[in-house]
Amino acid sequence: MTRSIIALGMSALVLGSAVSGCAVQSRSVMPAVANGGDAQAVKAAAKAAKRAQRALAKQDAAAAVGFAEEAVRLRPRDAGYRLVLAQSYLKTGRFVAARAAFGEIARGIAAAHGCTADVSIDAGYPVTFCDPRATAMMRDVAGTLSGERGWSQMPAPMMGGEDFSYVLRDIPGAMAFVGVAAVGSDPRTNPPLHNTRMTIDEDVMATGIAMHCTLAERFLERGFD
Repeated sequence: MTRSIIALGMSALVLGSAVSGCAVQSRSVMPAVANGGDAQAVKAAAKAAKRAQRALAKQDAAAAVGFAEEAVRLRPRDAGYRLVLAQSYLKTGRFVAARAAFGEIARGIAAAHGCTADVSIDAGYPVTFCDPRATAMMRDVAGTLSGERGWSQMPAPMMGGEDFSYVLRDIPGAMAFVGVAAVGSDPRTNPPLHNTRMTIDEDVMATGIAMHCTLAERFLERGFD
């Protein structure tokens, strides 16, 4: 008996699937079930899946769910369509449905190879929740120190895990980024954080220190008022 471990990143979720019983290779196949496998259904399912992927690319997760569910309804044996559905559930915050979908994928692929899959899911990092009062204070301090350009709102939340989430879960606060791109460079194409080619404008460190000190002084003086 051989044992294989499959790990899938799920934003705030992590899926661990232990497949045992035989040596397997990854295939986009689910166990045999009724699927109305005529050519029309195949074409319609592919079209729905593509529309779901386009909706995800446009950050329209609600529409993606509808298209992906239609693709899976038409072709329930296709693990690729089920994966798109699971990703769509994640984007809409339907984590229970996403867990179930990822579990079905793992068990289905295992069953297609005569194996069984035991699926366990670790919820992982909590959401990085920024308290509105702390966020407002940070915005005000940034404006005081750097003027109107001192604060920029992110257009969409980031889904990455963060250790500081555990602090914010118990203590009201907020998390913000300090822009450190060198003058004249393009932040959109600069190497990202933790990259070996990342460079920073070290003069900005003084602004970050000032932000921390001013926030601490203001909170000690009057709290979030």
